[in-house]
Amino acid sequence: MNKQVTSKAAKRILILEDNPELVELLIDLMSDRNDSITSVSSAEEAQPLLRQNEYDLLICDLHLPGMSGPEFLSQCQDANILPKKVMIISGDIENPELRPEFLNQFICLEKPFFVEKFPSIIADVFKEG
Repeated sequence: MNKQVTSKAAKRILILEDNPELVELLIDLMSDRNDSITSVSSAEEAQPLLRQNEYDLLICDLHLPGMSGPEFLSQCQDANILPKKVMIISGDIENPELRPEFLNQFICLEKPFFVEKFPSIIADVFKEG
């Protein structure tokens, strides 16, 4: 009797975060998954990657050196290069200057967050159906 085991397809994730400790933590929290993870620390580094590659998820901070997260996300929307799934991780999600109609397009995770819940949040992001 043959048994075929199909593993979940690896997802491609781009992390745009300028805090190297948080990047390391996020990668560590996703280490049990079989995903391909790329990290960059500026919007200027992320844009060419989004133009050249297809990602399943973008994890993005709002406060970045150079171009801000909201400006970056707006430019990427205009260029039609955003992945279908975008998660914003920021301590500034409640900022009144950020329009709800803008934020409501994305998955938002407020800093600080419970690190032990992050793997299940990522799993939920990729649930089909």
